[in-house]
Amino acid sequence: TFNPKMDHLTCFLPGTLALGHANGLPDWHMILAEELIYTCYLTYAAHPTFLAPEITHFNMASATEDMYTKAADAHSLLRPEFVESLWYMYQITGNNTYQEWGWQIYQVIKKYIFLYKYYRVALLLIKLIDYEKNTRMMC
Repeated sequence: TFNPKMDHLTCFLPGTLALGHANGLPDWHMILAEELIYTCYLTYAAHPTFLAPEITHFNMASATEDMYTKAADAHSLLRPEFVESLWYMYQITGNNTYQEWGWQIYQVIKKYIFLYKYYRVALLLIKLIDYEKNTRMMC
C-alpha cells in the first residue's frame, strides 16, 4: 500500500541528484533536486521551532494542509543530510536561497543546543513544545 510520507533522511537526495546533473546526467535530475529540496525546506518551515520532524506525512485529502506530523515522529535527531544538500545545491547553482536556508537552520540548531544544554534538542517535540514553559524550566 502507498503511504504518503517522507523520512528526513530523504533530504540527502537533492544533493546527490544535483551532483549527478553537474556530471552529465539528464536535466530532470536537477529539476527533481530543486523540487525535493524545497519540500525538505518546508518540513522545517512548517513548525514553530523550525526543526524538521523525523517523518513528515503528506495529507492527500486536504487542500489547505499539505503536511502533518504524527506525535511519534515529532522529534529531531539533528540529521545533517538536508544541510549537506543545501551546500551542494548552493555550490552547483550559485543560488543564494540555499545558503540562506542553511543559515536559518544553523541558527535554530544553535539556539536549541544552547538552550537545552547540548543535544537534548533531539528529544524536543516539534509541534507540541511550549517554548516559554521550557525556557522558564531551564533557568
